[in-house]
Amino acid sequence: MKTPREKLESCIIENGWRIENVQYDDLDWWADEIWELRSIWSPQGVPAYLSLLVDPQHEGARRKGQGVWAVGSSGESPASLEKACSHGTVTINEISKGNAIEVIDNIESLRSSAINDISL
Repeated sequence: MKTPREKLESCIIENGWRIENVQYDDLDWWADEIWELRSIWSPQGVPAYLSLLVDPQHEGARRKGQGVWAVGSSGESPASLEKACSHGTVTINEISKGNAIEVIDNIESLRSSAINDISL
């Protein structure tokens, strides 16, 4: 059985994105990990960022992976919780239920915007 992280990773790859980098260190309290993605489908190279978000109500010391409640999507490297969620959030529970495609729906608008920018 796949973990939510594995389901998310598979869904990203199946939908034309590549994980370029995963940042684990020196993150603010709200981020467990930040994934930098690049579109491998047209238009290629469009960036997207997924942030594994820590529950703001989590108290005390936290181990890596503990207290993660959602995945936030953004079009640029997030410098704040608000930026990390600028293209939507999907809860880990939804991803566990097999709804990882909702994350792709959130970042697909970035690829669509890039197509519109090219055609202008």
